[in-house]
Amino acid sequence: CEYASIFSGLGVKVDLINPGNRLLSFLDDEISDALSYHLRNNGVLVRHNEEYESVDGDDHGVVLSLKSGKKIRGDAFLWCNGRTGNTDNLGLENLELEPNSRGQLLVDDHYRTEIPHIYAVGDVIGWPSRASAAYDQGRAASSDLVSDEYFRFVSDVPTGIYTIPEISSVGPTERELTEKKVPYDV
Repeated sequence: CEYASIFSGLGVKVDLINPGNRLLSFLDDEISDALSYHLRNNGVLVRHNEEYESVDGDDHGVVLSLKSGKKIRGDAFLWCNGRTGNTDNLGLENLELEPNSRGQLLVDDHYRTEIPHIYAVGDVIGWPSRASAAYDQGRAASSDLVSDEYFRFVSDVPTGIYTIPEISSVGPTERELTEKKVPYDV
């Protein structure tokens, strides 16, 4: 979404292939809808529920083949896969810890992995993948490790998405609050 926003602002025709049914589904629906509107308004064609099958280059550019059978011709192809954990060369196989397909480790609400005396924080556990959050997660994991009273699970981390317009949020979404039956005002 960040790159689609930038390229469309430069007058480049952009097809945004999204495997989900909405953009940035972890945000409030209203914000996701507004982003989709602004992208469309800037000439971005958002194709939801689509996945790429192959990319073939030729003398005239690239042809993107989608699993739905559609083919899209373009001058260039930019693949954005989101954030992944930097776990490839940590030797986790020696510890019998297996990261998921995005290189991330599963942790509990105290940052412990499947091996209770091994903790993980930051990009290797996924969201929110921000340096400030990783710092707080590291302090929290250290507090848990030494059993002091300062432990807290880091859950309210500001999110910043560098689209045009920019998107920021903190805390639960309206959908999450509604599911938990928590009253709120907007």
